[in-house]
Amino acid sequence: MGINPFKQKQVRSQYIPTSNYLPFKVSNGFAIPNETIDAESALTNSDIYSVTYRIASDVASCDLQTDNPVLKNLYKRPSRLINGYGYWQTTLINLILNGNAFSVIHRDPKGNPAWLENIPLNQVQIKLLDYSIDLLYIINYQDERGTQEVQSKDMLHFRLMPFAGSSANQYTGISPLQSLVQEINIQNYSNKLTLGTLKHAITPNILLKSPAGVLSDEVKEKLRTEFENFNSGDNSGRIAVMDQSLEMQSIQINANVADFLSNVNISQTQIAKAFNIDVTYLDSEKGSQQSNIEQIRSLYADSLQSYMKPVESELEMKLNCDAHLDVNSAIDIDNQQFIDNISKLATGTTPVIPPELALQKLKDKGVI
Repeated sequence: MGINPFKQKQVRSQYIPTSNYLPFKVSNGFAIPNETIDAESALTNSDIYSVTYRIASDVASCDLQTDNPVLKNLYKRPSRLINGYGYWQTTLINLILNGNAFSVIHRDPKGNPAWLENIPLNQVQIKLLDYSIDLLYIINYQDERGTQEVQSKDMLHFRLMPFAGSSANQYTGISPLQSLVQEINIQNYSNKLTLGTLKHAITPNILLKSPAGVLSDEVKEKLRTEFENFNSGDNSGRIAVMDQSLEMQSIQINANVADFLSNVNISQTQIAKAFNIDVTYLDSEKGSQQSNIEQIRSLYADSLQSYMKPVESELEMKLNCDAHLDVNSAIDIDNQQFIDNISKLATGTTPVIPPELALQKLKDKGVI
């Protein structure tokens, strides 16, 4: 029997999880549930909701600057179902809360990008082909289209902080929420303790004492009902006239309860640090103390670059053209910063640009 020298080529591939969250972790040889945060639960925290909404809305408001008319139209009208602002806001929210966001590029018969479709994280599975020649995205559309494989050239995969902890993890991103796992779990335990504290702290605030000795339940109920009727309805707020045999006392709720409640929330500083923004955008009191508003705005614009660059870079790679998101179109709504910059360039002892050019720039911007 002859031996075939041409062995069949084996194609190896591996599946990459679309999230760095693992449901279990191994500790001392035991598999125990891992502490994770899902996006919907995270949004119940008002500070996380605020920072997520703010970042996603501002990046979605940025105008795209490109010389490619196809990309410009695709960015402005990406979906057949929702407007461009809503589409990119959804994309950024998924990117922020999951570390990954997926948009399928649907093409026309000529192969040009025609429209985009957001795909939820739980409907995507990534396959890394042998020799890392390509990534395949297996999508379960959960409709009549069923399950389909999409090549990387037809998938916009936006990532935050790809981490090469293993050879496969470098192809997926990590959400800022992962750095807040311990803090949010602590808050959950604190909330349970708070409810228990409130349950025992909220007691009746009026106490009636009778020197008549031990009263039966029927007599107590009658006194309580008569007192409530006397001090409610039309009698509410009127002067109370007490029988000499009764004594009324007012009960104060322990003042420590308020102090306890003020310390159970996640620090706004920790959340701002995790999402890479200045804490003044979460704490209005600190923001009002800042005198240099322009500096705060500049710091925030720098922070937004962390979320804009993944979008720009992916659009450039998959659509083979330059793409730049103009952050000023999102944070300089009244054009005040633009006016100040033009004024500084056109005035002074050594102006950089002549007044005629400054005037033209203001007209082009729509200021005048």
